[in-house]
Amino acid sequence: MAERVWCEFKRDAEIRTPRLCVRCNTVTDDTTEVGIRGYAWTSAFGFYGKGNTRRFPACPACARAMRARQIVAVAVQALALLVGVAATIAFIPSGSPKWHVWAAIGGGFVAVQIIAAIALLPFPIAVKLESTSNGLRVDFWNSKFGNMFRIMNEGITIDDQPRVGVQSATDARKPVAAVESKPGQPRRVPIRELVPDAAARDRVLHDFAHRFLPGLAAEGAPAFSLVLTDQASPRDFVVSRWVLMERRRARASGTEPTLGLPAELDGAMVRIGGRPALLVTLPPPEKNAHAYFVAIVLDDPGSAEPTTPMTITLERTDADPSGATGVLCQWRNSQHINSGGRVKVSKESFLRACEKWLAMQPA
Repeated sequence: MAERVWCEFKRDAEIRTPRLCVRCNTVTDDTTEVGIRGYAWTSAFGFYGKGNTRRFPACPACARAMRARQIVAVAVQALALLVGVAATIAFIPSGSPKWHVWAAIGGGFVAVQIIAAIALLPFPIAVKLESTSNGLRVDFWNSKFGNMFRIMNEGITIDDQPRVGVQSATDARKPVAAVESKPGQPRRVPIRELVPDAAARDRVLHDFAHRFLPGLAAEGAPAFSLVLTDQASPRDFVVSRWVLMERRRARASGTEPTLGLPAELDGAMVRIGGRPALLVTLPPPEKNAHAYFVAIVLDDPGSAEPTTPMTITLERTDADPSGATGVLCQWRNSQHINSGGRVKVSKESFLRACEKWLAMQPA
């Protein structure tokens, strides 16, 4: 059974969708969109607000299947209801006790649902939208599309606070300490201000570079589809992954997530050895083995021979107290490999070292 992914967002929010078919993950700009009308009954048989329409991309074949499902659902339920009413009138003698009539109607209702469910089996559900007391809830039976949808809409979803902010070009020219957040967006402040406790700062920096990012790479190229297909900026993608890590850490510890973002955190797409790579710039290391940079080497979309993403890090070493150089390392199959090679702490030097390291790996 496919993993179902859901999220809830504000009723008037403008959502963004990946350029993928919501049902089969076909990547194409020439997609057809299918409107989904969302509404739900409360326990008191009242509406949570008005129905609401959202549109999700679907390839032509899946669009036809999804429309067919909607038509079949309405037709089967209407037909079954008519047959049930006719059968009730025909087979319940006049003058029968009322409970006979109500029992027949209840049985007819159950039969309608069973018949409708059987009739819809050839038309698998892809997405469901319904109104709630807080906004709109959307369920995806395609987990890849659903996870990408969550990433793209982290700033508006109700269950995905805090919001992920986008720093403007003007902000980017300001000193780190002077970068301000827009209203409703999380603060972007230096990591020392965001996490004042040194021990907590040590844990969060270590977890992001040595647990979360290598774990994300282990999920394979689909986890990076948004940046590979230019549907999200590298910086926004990296920021959203930090936010996700903080939520997971908060849930595990039963505490509130940190409401802010490290101003030093950044992301960029580069080429390493002819392959696309996500370059993550981290806050300045404070301890041995903390990372300056993390590079996750990927494959081009549609690669004929996909490979497992490679995670390469440049880490602080106590062998150089000045911090001018770091040591090149790699995460492979959950194992941390120290190359022993010293590299100057700069993006250019790190990328050159990654090129050489990649060339040394077995084909």
